[in-house]
Amino acid sequence: MSQDLLEKTSSVSADSMTHDTFVKEAMAIPRVATEFFEANLPEEILKIVDLSTLEEKKADFVNHTLGRGIMDMLYSVKFKEQIGYLMLLLEHQSTSERDMVLRIQKYMLSICDAHLTNHPKSKLPPIYPIIFYTGTKKWTAPLSFWELFSDPKLAQACFFGPIQLLNLKKVKHIDLKHRYHSGILLYLMSKIREKDIYPHLKILSSVIRKVSEESFTLLQSAIYYILGNIKSREEGTIIQFFRTIPINKGKIMAITNTYRQDCIQEGMQEGLQQGMQEGMCGVARNMLADNMDIDSIIRFTKLSKKEIEKLKEGN
Repeated sequence: MSQDLLEKTSSVSADSMTHDTFVKEAMAIPRVATEFFEANLPEEILKIVDLSTLEEKKADFVNHTLGRGIMDMLYSVKFKEQIGYLMLLLEHQSTSERDMVLRIQKYMLSICDAHLTNHPKSKLPPIYPIIFYTGTKKWTAPLSFWELFSDPKLAQACFFGPIQLLNLKKVKHIDLKHRYHSGILLYLMSKIREKDIYPHLKILSSVIRKVSEESFTLLQSAIYYILGNIKSREEGTIIQFFRTIPINKGKIMAITNTYRQDCIQEGMQEGLQQGMQEGMCGVARNMLADNMDIDSIIRFTKLSKKEIEKLKEGN
């Protein structure tokens, strides 16, 4: 009997030794797994993997990504000097499923995510999948992810091409004449952090009037965006600017009035909280003057130990 078989005795009975159970039991033996991949990996992959580093991994993180009827085995292995993975997917249903390769892609992304969790500074690992089909009918499902698309070349360009970066700092021209709906979005976002936004609103005057007439929801969002991100000293000037817009004047007045009411309520709330804080600080000072211990003062005033010690130093 081989050393591998002596090291591990199966706990599965003959009655429950299904096709997939047998594969999993056998492929858990390092010698079997090594020989299996030697015989079945394509030459270009076999040349760059070091099967002496083969190690079975648990893949509990998959969370049923592969769905019913599929069992899996996952192995880490070195691809040249980089850690990668070999996936063995055991498909034991009698018919092949069309979306299998889509689920495999999800599974591979789950592996990448788990790999980065364990190796946060590393690059994404290479992953090579093999479907071990034990069904009796001919396999008819796609084996390439790109076969699922009506235009594989377009899909590859979208998935593999570089992602477009729209950097507002480097946008040289914003079309406020012909594409003013998106133009107002880009222009406001590019100017909102500047010291004074009012001069830029004057530039947008004609655009704002058009937007107020054609897409008031966009103007409403723009008003809230501006008022929520400017310095308080500009607030009155900007509210007055929007109130001079003749179209939908009543709606604009309602927006600015609501904004001011919200600001008043927030200010009152902050004032109450500040007053309560100051009041408790006064109570704490009196308790310190009466030589009460800090723990008692914390329980009574709910102030932090650091705050009380600061008050003590002030006293």
